[in-house]
Amino acid sequence: DRDLDGLLVFSDTQIFLPHVYRFCEKQKICFVPYIGIAHSAQRNVKSKFMDVFYAMGTRKIYRRIPVLVKTDAVREEMEAQGVMKCKVTPVGLDESELKTDYRSFDRLALRQKYGYTEEDVIISFVGRLKVEKRPLDMIDIFDEVKDDKPFKLLVVGEGYQRDDVAAKVKEKHLEERVQMIERVPYENMWEIHYISDYFVNLCPREIFGMALLEGVYYGSSVAASEAPGPNFILKDLPGHKLCRSDEEIKQWLRGELPDRKVLRAV
Repeated sequence: DRDLDGLLVFSDTQIFLPHVYRFCEKQKICFVPYIGIAHSAQRNVKSKFMDVFYAMGTRKIYRRIPVLVKTDAVREEMEAQGVMKCKVTPVGLDESELKTDYRSFDRLALRQKYGYTEEDVIISFVGRLKVEKRPLDMIDIFDEVKDDKPFKLLVVGEGYQRDDVAAKVKEKHLEERVQMIERVPYENMWEIHYISDYFVNLCPREIFGMALLEGVYYGSSVAASEAPGPNFILKDLPGHKLCRSDEEIKQWLRGELPDRKVLRAV
């Protein structure tokens, strides 16, 4: 569309960016890139080519114009690449998409809907079931802490490791303690966060983590591995824990559950 005042582009390291930038320049459209990552997240041959193309084109554009970035970590990386006009503009939650009245719902009734009791201590693990999200490690962590409290693990997500996760649950005889749900409609995801006591994120390269932010909003106690997104979201938040190792995550789960009043105050 040539009749635009401005274009906000979720750009990252995309190699199409120079083409869009030249189009906007020609049509006198304000061009605003929004950056969540300043390097290829994968470490393979394809990613090396992506990094080369990024350096040849996209990065040169970033050096010329103001850019918006998601986190301080991205800003620091961009500045190290010579991109000096950076403004940190974090991702937020759109209240029109949220269940803002979730506290008016009966939490126990919702727990029973998913097969849980009032006594169960529910750990949720939400996200794509792939290597970087570390779902198999989540099963190991759960296996180690499961007897410290009446823990139950709720895994929500699909991905190429789903069968591996299910096999590991069976191998460790955790079928009675672990529930796997492949897909929950977004309009019902608030229920998962609301019934859960803990939300765990193990991804060491989490760019932002919208599900993590929603977990905070709906009152789960979030334990997350240090990464750009969690470092930004959980900084100085009471009732949540940034963890430098899996051992710290286990310690957080084994400790006293934060008061829900503290979690609601965020």
